[in-house]
Amino acid sequence: MGLVLKSAFYGALITGILSAIPGIGSYNIICCMWVIAGGLFSVFYYKKHSHEQINTGKGAILGLYTGLMAAVIATIISLLIVVIFGFDTVGLDQAFKDLPIESSIGSVVTGFAIIGYVFMFIIYLILFSIFGTLGGILGAVMFGKQNLKEEYKYKTDYVDKLKQDHSKRQAKSVTIVKKPPLGAKKQVGKKRVGGKLK
Repeated sequence: MGLVLKSAFYGALITGILSAIPGIGSYNIICCMWVIAGGLFSVFYYKKHSHEQINTGKGAILGLYTGLMAAVIATIISLLIVVIFGFDTVGLDQAFKDLPIESSIGSVVTGFAIIGYVFMFIIYLILFSIFGTLGGILGAVMFGKQNLKEEYKYKTDYVDKLKQDHSKRQAKSVTIVKKPPLGAKKQVGKKRVGGKLK
């Protein structure tokens, strides 16, 4: 699995779980909040592990993949909740268990439930892909600024280092080394006595 799909999958997993849980999933009414959050996370994860510059196009692709995967995950989790906890169709089947037409009612209810979940999956695909793409673009804008800051800091440090090296070279070039004049000899071991050297 490539890093793009891996990042999108992790973002979709967050979105799918939060969207499918009863009560918590209702917060998606606020502009598909969990879907946007999943798109943001996928961009964040990709940037952290790739260290690449992320533009809005890359962010849109990550967000789109996140939304499509999240639609599948949310639908599957919703079906599992229905089967495990006995909501909806199972409850209706139990309600009609004593009726002679139990099997017919159960079949009808199950059929409508399947149609409802197929319709829900289609709605998820449309909405999640749109708002997931939006979340990805938003993530690229947010985390792209950090990339620019890092790049600016690197360039600034590099320029400062060049200036310091240039200053050191200039300091060495202007240093005057004093040498004794030609013909001068060191007077070693001689003392001046009465104006004369001995």
